[in-house]
Amino acid sequence: MNTVIIIFYIIAGLYLIAAVVIGLAVRIRKYPLSGSMKVSLVMAARNEEQDLPRCLKSIQWLDYPVDKLQVILVDHASKDNTLKLFENFKTTCRFNTVIVSMKEEDLKGHGKVEALRAGVAEADGEVLIFADAECRFEPGWLQRMTGAVESGCNMAGGVVFIEGDYIGARLQKWDWLYLCTVGAGFIGLNLPQSLFGKNLAVRRDIFEKAGGFPDGHSWTEDLDLVRRCKKYGKVDFILEPSAAVISVPAKTIGEFFRQRIRWMKGGMQVGAAGLAAMILAQMMNLAVVISLFTSVWWFAGLFIIKVLADTIILHKTMKIYNLWEVWGFITLYQLFAIVYQILLAVITPLTRSLKWR
Repeated sequence: MNTVIIIFYIIAGLYLIAAVVIGLAVRIRKYPLSGSMKVSLVMAARNEEQDLPRCLKSIQWLDYPVDKLQVILVDHASKDNTLKLFENFKTTCRFNTVIVSMKEEDLKGHGKVEALRAGVAEADGEVLIFADAECRFEPGWLQRMTGAVESGCNMAGGVVFIEGDYIGARLQKWDWLYLCTVGAGFIGLNLPQSLFGKNLAVRRDIFEKAGGFPDGHSWTEDLDLVRRCKKYGKVDFILEPSAAVISVPAKTIGEFFRQRIRWMKGGMQVGAAGLAAMILAQMMNLAVVISLFTSVWWFAGLFIIKVLADTIILHKTMKIYNLWEVWGFITLYQLFAIVYQILLAVITPLTRSLKWR
């Protein structure tokens, strides 16, 4: 038993060291605002009538030159009023708006990636911006994202900030911030691993040079794109709040796990550093859980180390998003993360297919 606990604490020590390295590498860069580049904002939707009105309203309020923004809305064979909402938006939108309507009989079963490919085919901007239909945007969001590109980033991602005060929303808010901060830390180490397609900007020429989105099924088309684009120049993760999109939490446990299963399936594409981090995190989770059944003191020690390590990673993000006042909530988040990540590791290998929406 002593050998087991020694192994557990070696894992905890390595996890803490990794957290310190990642936390120190996180950079909060505030790029200048820009409105000089021609942008194509591509957004794919399937059965999104519930969240679309707030999204489309926020697009109307974007602070960007009218002649510099093209809005491309792709309806992926929705069975609700998504297409109608798009059409109504086009009649009132001050920006040039293109609607791509995909029919069920034309789909190849490739999910979101085929909708994004159809949208990009209509794009004429020098910068492609991707976002999701459940998001809303602050007026200066687009200027901040294009400012990063104009400042030398070939690809830039921003934070996905989950709104809502009930416990499920708050747990998902912490989870997204943690994932975004870890992504920023790896970029700070010059080891780009991931950006999120809910908030992603890429130069059109780099997108094409990297081969664009795959013509086929992809679990995580955004991760796949990052892996190929990072070979051509600077990639950055913008943690600054003005570059964030505000999204809604997964509405059910099933929706939450479907999203995370896709991520874990696609996560196998990350580099060696990313895989090592994923494995170490799961080993830490298992050490905490197993110790609970052996000694409450071992469990307490390992759990405190995990909370400390993840706080080190998150501390810069907590500061700029003013989350210190709810610092105590991070303990509950840690319990949530340990449980769902272990369950995810069990469920994911058993999952063969998932539908987008």
